[in-house]
Amino acid sequence: MRRPLTVLLMSGPLLAWSAGCGVAESTVSGGKRADGGTADGGPGPQGCVASTETCDGMDNDCDGVVDNGYDLDKDGYSTCRDDCNDVDPAIHPDAVEVQDGRDNDCDGKADNHISGFDSDGDGYQYGTPTNGRAPDCNDDEPYVGPGAVEVAGDNTDNNCNGQVDEPVGGCDATVAPGTTLPGDYARAAEICGGVSSSSFMSGASADGRAIMASFGTSWTPKAGSRFFMLSSGKALAGTSGYSPQDGTSFGISVADPATGRQVNDLNALTLTLKVPQNAKSFSFDFAFFSAEFPEWVGSSFNDRFVAVLTSQALPAQFGASACAIPGETGCRRGNVSFDGNGKEVSVNNSYFTVCQPDLQEAPGAPCNPALVPLLAGTGYDQDDQGRPMGGGSGWLTTKAPVKPGETIQLQFAVFDEADWILDSAVIVDNFRWEAASVQGPTTTPIN
Repeated sequence: MRRPLTVLLMSGPLLAWSAGCGVAESTVSGGKRADGGTADGGPGPQGCVASTETCDGMDNDCDGVVDNGYDLDKDGYSTCRDDCNDVDPAIHPDAVEVQDGRDNDCDGKADNHISGFDSDGDGYQYGTPTNGRAPDCNDDEPYVGPGAVEVAGDNTDNNCNGQVDEPVGGCDATVAPGTTLPGDYARAAEICGGVSSSSFMSGASADGRAIMASFGTSWTPKAGSRFFMLSSGKALAGTSGYSPQDGTSFGISVADPATGRQVNDLNALTLTLKVPQNAKSFSFDFAFFSAEFPEWVGSSFNDRFVAVLTSQALPAQFGASACAIPGETGCRRGNVSFDGNGKEVSVNNSYFTVCQPDLQEAPGAPCNPALVPLLAGTGYDQDDQGRPMGGGSGWLTTKAPVKPGETIQLQFAVFDEADWILDSAVIVDNFRWEAASVQGPTTTPIN
């Protein structure tokens, strides 16, 4: 707390320095300085020459009073010391703020830091629990409160839980083995709070999805201990009849959520999420695998992965009105996962690099043969005349914009467009809310 400046009166000379005098001064008695000089500026024996008093924390006029004339309301705080109202003794830097529309404590804001009041308009009352959540710990900052997500490295208790820069996520440790609940799939990908609803597509086969701790010998979680998989066939390697190359037909035919086209064997997880009060974007990691490589590279009829977002922050070209002419690059309808060329995630995607080059069936494919060992144990490594029967994308990160505090819908889906066989799959992990804003959706490889 700020304290008023106290002028110490001693029996000896008062050693207060004056900008006007530049020498030690004495106290004033009866309108005269004790050293014999006059209060109106006459020099005393010590050579003190008074000047006009200014608001600078010094006794310029040599009368023994510092900054006299600048504490008109006599509250002990001069305008030199942050008194924002020198005609009201109840307003000064150490006053208690009350709800009266005035800045009582001179911090530049009115009616803040009042228990039960929401000065910053973030929906949480200062000092009082709101809707069963902790009270707002910072009534000056709308991006700090119980509805915020912790931001690493900013030295701030963003979510008002009494901790600074604590790790986020980690909720996949609570997922029970063998669970079939859609909410557990969200937790497996580190979506730990703010889930208003979660569901699988009606009619989709439960065999086409799984929560796992690893996939093959090389694919482990990017965060936590689990991730989830969605597939247009069977989801889990090692199960009876698992063979992506031959494929599994579930006989399901529905509309693609990104374009409205009729597709087959779709498996989808749909989440309704409350965006934290400080989040302006989110990101997640994923990897795509397909047995359609290399036979169907260049075809428009491929298995695909889409992540369909409904948010007020999406640019206009991602809305339904952009779908007058459906097409791979011309119709987004909320899909936020695509490569730098605008292509949806399929074997035609430029990030499909975990594959063995095939110049006859897939000329120009972006394969990196050094990555082929990553397919071991996935089922997409099955031998086909000395080469793998499929390939994958490697780990990718999709990032997309959101509006703080809004409710969004995010749907992850995998499907087959041409038939019900030659399966594909996606593994999804490491979802995180982020305070940084982005202009639009992007998907990039993880080195």
